[in-house]
Amino acid sequence: MAKQAKNEGVLDRISTLPDHILCHMLCFLPIKDAVRTSVLSPRWRYLFTFMSTLDLYDYRQFRGFTRRDFNDFKNFVDRLLLFPKQQSLVTLELDIPGDMKIPPDLVSSCHVLEELYMEFVKLGSNITEVNIHNLSLKRMTLEFVLVNRDKDYKMVINAPNLEYFKIYDMLADGYRVSSMNSLEHANIKVHQCPEYAIYDVNRERAATNLLQAICNVKCLYLLITHAETLIPMGPEPVFAFHKLVQLKFVNETEAWVGTWILEFLHCVPNLEILHLALDAASEGIKPLAENVPSCVSFHLTEIRISRFVGDEPMFQMISFFLKHATVLETLIIAMKYLTEKEELSITKRLLELPRNSRSCQVITE
Repeated sequence: MAKQAKNEGVLDRISTLPDHILCHMLCFLPIKDAVRTSVLSPRWRYLFTFMSTLDLYDYRQFRGFTRRDFNDFKNFVDRLLLFPKQQSLVTLELDIPGDMKIPPDLVSSCHVLEELYMEFVKLGSNITEVNIHNLSLKRMTLEFVLVNRDKDYKMVINAPNLEYFKIYDMLADGYRVSSMNSLEHANIKVHQCPEYAIYDVNRERAATNLLQAICNVKCLYLLITHAETLIPMGPEPVFAFHKLVQLKFVNETEAWVGTWILEFLHCVPNLEILHLALDAASEGIKPLAENVPSCVSFHLTEIRISRFVGDEPMFQMISFFLKHATVLETLIIAMKYLTEKEELSITKRLLELPRNSRSCQVITE
Protein backbone atom coordinates (compact mmCIF):
# COMPACT_ATOMS: atom_id res chain seq x y z
CA MET A 1 0.00 0.00 0.00
CA ALA A 2 2.82 2.38 0.85
CA LYS A 3 4.46 1.70 -2.50
CA GLN A 4 1.19 2.35 -4.31
CA ALA A 5 0.72 5.65 -2.45
CA LYS A 6 4.25 6.68 -3.38
CA ASN A 7 3.57 6.00 -7.06
CA GLU A 8 0.36 7.98 -6.90
CA GLY A 9 2.28 10.89 -5.42
CA VAL A 10 4.39 11.28 -8.57
CA LEU A 11 1.53 10.67 -11.01
CA ASP A 12 1.36 13.34 -13.73
CA ARG A 13 -2.35 13.98 -13.50
CA ILE A 14 -2.28 16.87 -15.99
CA SER A 15 -0.85 14.71 -18.76
CA THR A 16 -3.63 12.19 -18.27
CA LEU A 17 -6.31 14.75 -19.14
CA PRO A 18 -8.03 14.45 -22.55
CA ASP A 19 -6.47 16.28 -25.49
CA HIS A 20 -9.28 18.81 -25.83
CA ILE A 21 -8.85 19.94 -22.20
CA LEU A 22 -5.09 20.28 -22.53
CA CYS A 23 -5.46 22.26 -25.76
CA HIS A 24 -7.96 24.54 -24.06
CA MET A 25 -5.39 25.18 -21.31
CA LEU A 26 -2.71 25.96 -23.88
CA CYS A 27 -4.93 28.59 -25.49
CA PHE A 28 -4.41 30.77 -22.39
CA LEU A 29 -0.64 30.85 -22.97
CA PRO A 30 1.35 33.05 -25.37
CA ILE A 31 2.18 31.08 -28.50
CA LYS A 32 5.87 30.89 -27.56
CA ASP A 33 5.09 29.27 -24.20
CA ALA A 34 2.55 26.93 -25.78
CA VAL A 35 5.16 25.72 -28.26
CA ARG A 36 7.69 25.22 -25.44
CA THR A 37 5.44 22.58 -23.87
CA SER A 38 6.34 20.30 -26.78
CA VAL A 39 9.62 19.40 -25.04
CA LEU A 40 7.95 18.16 -21.83
CA SER A 41 7.36 14.64 -23.09
CA PRO A 42 6.22 12.70 -26.16
CA ARG A 43 2.67 13.15 -24.84
CA TRP A 44 2.98 16.94 -25.26
CA ARG A 45 5.06 17.08 -28.43
CA TYR A 46 2.29 17.96 -30.87
CA LEU A 47 -0.52 19.11 -28.58
CA PHE A 48 0.03 22.80 -29.33
CA THR A 49 -0.79 22.17 -33.01
CA PHE A 50 -4.38 21.37 -32.01
CA MET A 51 -4.95 24.80 -30.47
CA SER A 52 -8.04 26.42 -31.95
CA THR A 53 -6.60 29.94 -31.64
CA LEU A 54 -3.07 31.02 -32.54
CA ASP A 55 -2.30 34.39 -30.96
CA LEU A 56 0.82 35.80 -32.62
CA TYR A 57 0.73 39.21 -30.96
CA ASP A 58 4.36 38.67 -29.96
CA TYR A 59 5.14 39.52 -33.58
CA ARG A 60 5.40 43.16 -32.51
CA GLN A 61 8.43 42.29 -30.38
CA PHE A 62 10.39 41.40 -33.52
CA ARG A 63 11.52 44.91 -34.43
CA GLY A 64 14.98 44.82 -35.95
CA PHE A 65 14.60 41.35 -37.39
CA THR A 66 16.50 40.63 -40.58
CA ARG A 67 14.86 39.21 -43.68
CA ARG A 68 16.21 35.80 -42.67
CA ASP A 69 14.57 36.18 -39.25
CA PHE A 70 11.25 36.97 -40.92
CA ASN A 71 11.62 33.96 -43.21
CA ASP A 72 12.32 31.73 -40.22
CA PHE A 73 9.24 33.07 -38.47
CA LYS A 74 7.09 32.61 -41.57
CA ASN A 75 8.37 29.07 -42.02
CA PHE A 76 7.47 28.31 -38.41
CA VAL A 77 3.93 29.60 -38.97
CA ASP A 78 3.64 27.59 -42.19
CA ARG A 79 4.80 24.39 -40.50
CA LEU A 80 2.51 25.02 -37.57
CA LEU A 81 -0.59 25.61 -39.65
CA LEU A 82 0.11 22.88 -42.18
CA PHE A 83 0.92 20.25 -39.59
CA PRO A 84 -0.86 17.05 -40.75
CA LYS A 85 -2.56 16.43 -37.39
CA GLN A 86 -4.09 19.91 -37.39
CA GLN A 87 -7.75 19.38 -38.21
CA SER A 88 -9.55 21.87 -35.99
CA LEU A 89 -10.64 25.43 -36.63
CA VAL A 90 -7.68 27.79 -36.62
CA THR A 91 -7.77 31.45 -35.68
CA LEU A 92 -4.69 33.56 -36.42
CA GLU A 93 -4.20 36.94 -34.71
CA LEU A 94 -1.46 39.32 -35.82
CA ASP A 95 -0.56 42.74 -34.44
CA ILE A 96 1.61 44.50 -37.05
CA PRO A 97 3.66 47.60 -36.03
CA GLY A 98 3.90 50.27 -38.70
CA ASP A 99 7.67 50.12 -39.07
CA MET A 100 7.69 46.42 -39.91
CA LYS A 101 7.75 44.92 -43.37
CA ILE A 102 5.01 42.36 -43.90
CA PRO A 103 5.84 39.10 -45.65
CA PRO A 104 3.23 39.23 -48.42
CA ASP A 105 2.56 35.48 -48.39
CA LEU A 106 2.37 35.09 -44.62
CA VAL A 107 -1.05 33.38 -44.60
CA SER A 108 -1.45 32.27 -48.22
CA SER A 109 -0.01 28.78 -47.76
CA CYS A 110 -2.26 27.77 -44.87
CA HIS A 111 -5.13 25.58 -46.01
CA VAL A 112 -6.77 25.16 -42.60
CA LEU A 113 -6.96 28.83 -41.62
CA GLU A 114 -10.58 29.89 -41.19
CA GLU A 115 -10.35 33.08 -39.12
CA LEU A 116 -7.85 35.93 -39.41
CA TYR A 117 -7.50 39.03 -37.28
CA MET A 118 -4.86 41.58 -38.27
CA GLU A 119 -4.26 44.92 -36.58
CA PHE A 120 -1.92 47.40 -38.24
CA VAL A 121 -0.68 49.95 -35.71
CA LYS A 122 0.46 53.30 -37.10
CA LEU A 123 0.91 52.06 -40.64
CA GLY A 124 4.06 53.71 -41.92
CA SER A 125 6.22 54.25 -44.98
CA ASN A 126 7.43 50.63 -45.10
CA ILE A 127 3.97 49.44 -46.12
CA THR A 128 2.97 50.01 -49.75
CA GLU A 129 0.64 47.04 -50.20
CA VAL A 130 -1.30 44.73 -47.91
CA ASN A 131 -1.82 41.45 -49.73
CA ILE A 132 -4.00 38.69 -48.29
CA HIS A 133 -4.62 35.57 -50.34
CA ASN A 134 -6.33 32.59 -48.73
CA LEU A 135 -9.11 30.38 -50.04
CA SER A 136 -10.01 28.73 -46.72
CA LEU A 137 -10.73 31.92 -44.78
CA LYS A 138 -14.29 32.28 -43.52
CA ARG A 139 -13.90 35.20 -41.08
CA MET A 140 -11.52 38.14 -41.44
CA THR A 141 -11.01 41.33 -39.43
CA LEU A 142 -8.60 44.05 -40.55
CA GLU A 143 -8.07 47.11 -38.36
CA PHE A 144 -5.77 50.01 -39.25
CA VAL A 145 -4.93 52.22 -36.28
CA LEU A 146 -3.26 55.65 -36.55
CA VAL A 147 -2.58 55.38 -40.25
CA ASN A 148 0.24 57.58 -41.59
CA ARG A 149 -1.16 59.22 -44.73
CA ASP A 150 2.25 60.48 -45.84
CA LYS A 151 2.54 57.18 -47.67
CA ASP A 152 -0.31 55.67 -49.67
CA TYR A 153 -0.87 51.95 -49.58
CA LYS A 154 -3.00 49.55 -51.59
CA MET A 155 -4.98 46.58 -50.36
CA VAL A 156 -5.28 43.32 -52.28
CA ILE A 157 -7.65 40.69 -50.88
CA ASN A 158 -8.41 37.33 -52.42
CA ALA A 159 -10.62 35.47 -49.95
CA PRO A 160 -13.68 34.45 -51.97
CA ASN A 161 -15.11 32.11 -49.32
CA LEU A 162 -15.47 34.68 -46.54
CA GLU A 163 -18.69 34.57 -44.55
CA TYR A 164 -17.80 37.49 -42.24
CA PHE A 165 -15.68 40.49 -43.18
CA LYS A 166 -14.80 43.48 -41.02
CA ILE A 167 -12.53 46.32 -42.03
CA TYR A 168 -11.73 49.51 -40.14
CA ASP A 169 -9.56 51.68 -42.36
CA MET A 170 -8.58 55.26 -43.12
CA LEU A 171 -9.37 54.55 -46.79
CA ALA A 172 -6.53 52.96 -48.70
CA ASP A 173 -5.34 54.42 -51.99
CA GLY A 174 -6.91 51.48 -53.78
CA TYR A 175 -8.69 48.18 -53.17
CA ARG A 176 -8.45 45.11 -55.36
CA VAL A 177 -10.80 42.63 -53.76
CA SER A 178 -12.14 39.39 -55.20
CA SER A 179 -15.90 38.84 -55.07
CA MET A 180 -17.18 37.28 -51.86
CA ASN A 181 -20.13 35.17 -52.96
CA SER A 182 -20.62 33.47 -49.57
CA LEU A 183 -20.60 36.66 -47.50
CA GLU A 184 -23.25 36.77 -44.78
CA HIS A 185 -22.15 39.70 -42.60
CA ALA A 186 -19.92 42.70 -43.34
CA ASN A 187 -18.84 45.50 -41.02
CA ILE A 188 -17.34 48.35 -43.05
CA LYS A 189 -15.93 51.42 -41.27
CA VAL A 190 -14.03 53.68 -43.63
CA HIS A 191 -12.87 57.09 -42.45
CA GLN A 192 -11.67 59.63 -44.98
CA CYS A 193 -8.79 61.88 -43.94
CA PRO A 194 -9.70 65.57 -43.66
CA GLU A 195 -7.24 66.50 -46.44
CA TYR A 196 -9.17 64.23 -48.78
CA ALA A 197 -12.62 65.51 -47.84
CA ILE A 198 -12.78 67.40 -51.13
CA TYR A 199 -13.59 65.30 -54.20
CA ASP A 200 -10.79 62.85 -55.04
CA VAL A 201 -11.37 60.47 -57.94
CA ASN A 202 -8.90 57.91 -56.57
CA ARG A 203 -10.63 57.75 -53.18
CA GLU A 204 -14.02 57.59 -54.87
CA ARG A 205 -12.87 54.67 -57.01
CA ALA A 206 -11.35 52.93 -53.97
CA ALA A 207 -14.54 53.20 -51.93
CA THR A 208 -16.67 52.03 -54.84
CA ASN A 209 -14.42 49.03 -55.48
CA LEU A 210 -14.65 48.03 -51.83
CA LEU A 211 -18.47 48.11 -51.88
CA GLN A 212 -18.61 46.27 -55.18
CA ALA A 213 -16.57 43.43 -53.68
CA ILE A 214 -19.08 42.88 -50.86
CA CYS A 215 -22.25 43.31 -52.92
CA ASN A 216 -23.36 39.71 -52.14
CA VAL A 217 -23.59 40.37 -48.41
CA LYS A 218 -26.86 39.76 -46.54
CA CYS A 219 -26.31 41.90 -43.41
CA LEU A 220 -24.27 45.11 -43.60
CA TYR A 221 -23.02 47.66 -41.07
CA LEU A 222 -21.80 50.67 -43.02
CA LEU A 223 -19.96 53.74 -41.76
CA ILE A 224 -18.29 55.93 -44.39
CA THR A 225 -17.41 59.53 -43.61
CA HIS A 226 -18.19 62.03 -46.37
CA ALA A 227 -20.15 59.27 -48.08
CA GLU A 228 -21.92 61.61 -50.49
CA THR A 229 -18.50 62.74 -51.76
CA LEU A 230 -16.85 59.34 -51.90
CA ILE A 231 -19.81 57.48 -53.38
CA PRO A 232 -21.81 59.85 -55.55
CA MET A 233 -25.18 58.38 -56.42
CA GLY A 234 -26.56 58.84 -59.92
CA PRO A 235 -29.35 57.52 -62.13
CA GLU A 236 -27.24 54.42 -62.88
CA PRO A 237 -25.73 53.04 -59.64
CA VAL A 238 -22.40 51.30 -60.11
CA PHE A 239 -23.26 48.55 -57.62
CA ALA A 240 -26.34 46.76 -56.29
CA PHE A 241 -26.85 44.68 -53.15
CA HIS A 242 -29.52 42.24 -54.33
CA LYS A 243 -29.06 39.84 -51.38
CA LEU A 244 -28.94 42.50 -48.68
CA VAL A 245 -31.86 42.21 -46.25
CA GLN A 246 -30.49 44.10 -43.24
CA LEU A 247 -28.61 47.41 -43.26
CA LYS A 248 -27.32 49.67 -40.50
CA PHE A 249 -26.06 52.99 -41.83
CA VAL A 250 -24.10 55.16 -39.40
CA ASN A 251 -22.59 58.61 -39.49
CA GLU A 252 -20.61 59.98 -36.56
CA THR A 253 -18.61 63.04 -37.43
CA GLU A 254 -20.41 64.93 -40.16
CA ALA A 255 -23.92 65.95 -41.14
CA TRP A 256 -25.92 63.59 -43.31
CA VAL A 257 -27.66 64.28 -46.60
CA GLY A 258 -31.18 62.88 -46.79
CA THR A 259 -31.38 62.64 -50.56
CA TRP A 260 -28.11 60.66 -50.74
CA ILE A 261 -29.47 58.10 -48.26
CA LEU A 262 -32.62 57.58 -50.32
CA GLU A 263 -30.54 57.28 -53.48
CA PHE A 264 -28.39 54.63 -51.78
CA LEU A 265 -31.54 52.69 -50.93
CA HIS A 266 -32.10 52.25 -54.67
CA CYS A 267 -29.02 49.98 -54.53
CA VAL A 268 -30.63 47.63 -51.98
CA PRO A 269 -33.87 46.57 -53.71
CA ASN A 270 -34.72 43.70 -51.34
CA LEU A 271 -33.91 45.35 -48.02
CA GLU A 272 -36.21 44.30 -45.16
CA ILE A 273 -34.65 45.89 -42.05
CA LEU A 274 -33.13 49.39 -42.00
CA HIS A 275 -31.36 51.00 -39.06
CA LEU A 276 -30.25 54.63 -39.35
CA ALA A 277 -27.92 55.99 -36.64
CA LEU A 278 -27.45 59.59 -37.73
CA ASP A 279 -26.38 62.88 -36.21
CA ALA A 280 -27.66 66.27 -37.36
CA ALA A 281 -28.48 66.72 -41.04
CA SER A 282 -27.00 69.24 -43.43
CA GLU A 283 -29.68 68.62 -46.02
CA GLY A 284 -33.05 66.91 -45.89
CA ILE A 285 -35.00 65.33 -48.72
CA LYS A 286 -35.24 67.27 -51.96
CA PRO A 287 -38.44 67.14 -54.04
CA LEU A 288 -36.73 64.89 -56.60
CA ALA A 289 -36.51 62.22 -53.93
CA GLU A 290 -40.10 61.25 -54.69
CA ASN A 291 -38.56 58.52 -56.84
CA VAL A 292 -39.28 55.86 -54.23
CA PRO A 293 -36.75 53.01 -53.78
CA SER A 294 -38.32 49.63 -54.46
CA CYS A 295 -37.28 48.29 -51.06
CA VAL A 296 -39.36 51.01 -49.38
CA SER A 297 -42.39 50.25 -51.54
CA PHE A 298 -42.36 46.46 -51.31
CA HIS A 299 -39.94 44.96 -48.76
CA LEU A 300 -39.16 47.12 -45.72
CA THR A 301 -40.84 45.62 -42.65
CA GLU A 302 -38.79 47.30 -39.90
CA ILE A 303 -37.11 50.70 -39.60
CA ARG A 304 -35.16 51.89 -36.58
CA ILE A 305 -34.06 55.51 -36.13
CA SER A 306 -31.39 56.17 -33.50
CA ARG A 307 -30.37 59.50 -31.94
CA PHE A 308 -33.56 61.29 -32.97
CA VAL A 309 -33.62 64.82 -31.57
CA GLY A 310 -36.76 66.09 -33.29
CA ASP A 311 -34.99 67.87 -36.17
CA GLU A 312 -37.01 68.71 -39.27
CA PRO A 313 -34.88 66.80 -41.84
CA MET A 314 -35.43 63.57 -39.91
CA PHE A 315 -39.14 64.31 -39.64
CA GLN A 316 -39.13 64.58 -43.43
CA MET A 317 -37.34 61.24 -43.70
CA ILE A 318 -39.73 59.48 -41.34
CA SER A 319 -42.73 61.00 -43.09
CA PHE A 320 -41.37 59.75 -46.42
CA PHE A 321 -41.01 56.21 -45.11
CA LEU A 322 -44.49 56.13 -43.59
CA LYS A 323 -46.04 57.59 -46.73
CA HIS A 324 -44.50 55.07 -49.16
CA ALA A 325 -43.80 51.88 -47.19
CA THR A 326 -46.63 49.46 -47.95
CA VAL A 327 -45.56 46.47 -45.83
CA LEU A 328 -43.91 48.28 -42.92
CA GLU A 329 -44.71 46.60 -39.61
CA THR A 330 -42.59 48.51 -37.11
CA LEU A 331 -41.02 51.97 -36.95
CA ILE A 332 -38.85 52.30 -33.83
CA ILE A 333 -37.57 55.75 -32.89
CA ALA A 334 -34.98 56.18 -30.15
CA MET A 335 -34.96 59.74 -28.83
CA LYS A 336 -31.87 61.39 -27.45
CA TYR A 337 -31.21 64.35 -25.14
CA LEU A 338 -34.88 65.32 -24.96
CA THR A 339 -36.96 66.35 -21.98
CA GLU A 340 -40.12 64.43 -21.16
CA LYS A 341 -42.23 67.31 -22.45
CA GLU A 342 -40.31 67.37 -25.75
CA GLU A 343 -40.69 63.63 -26.13
CA LEU A 344 -44.44 63.81 -25.63
CA SER A 345 -44.79 66.60 -28.18
CA ILE A 346 -42.66 64.80 -30.77
CA THR A 347 -44.42 61.47 -30.19
CA LYS A 348 -47.80 63.10 -30.75
CA ARG A 349 -46.61 64.59 -34.03
CA LEU A 350 -45.14 61.27 -35.15
CA LEU A 351 -48.37 59.41 -34.46
CA GLU A 352 -50.30 61.94 -36.56
CA LEU A 353 -48.21 61.29 -39.68
CA PRO A 354 -50.14 59.42 -42.43
CA ARG A 355 -49.16 55.78 -43.01
CA ASN A 356 -49.46 53.66 -46.10
CA SER A 357 -49.21 50.42 -44.13
CA ARG A 358 -52.24 49.74 -41.94
CA SER A 359 -50.29 47.29 -39.80
CA CYS A 360 -47.45 49.69 -39.02
CA GLN A 361 -46.74 50.43 -35.37
CA VAL A 362 -44.77 53.52 -34.36
CA ILE A 363 -42.77 52.85 -31.20
CA THR A 364 -40.76 55.47 -29.32
CA GLU A 365 -38.15 54.63 -26.72
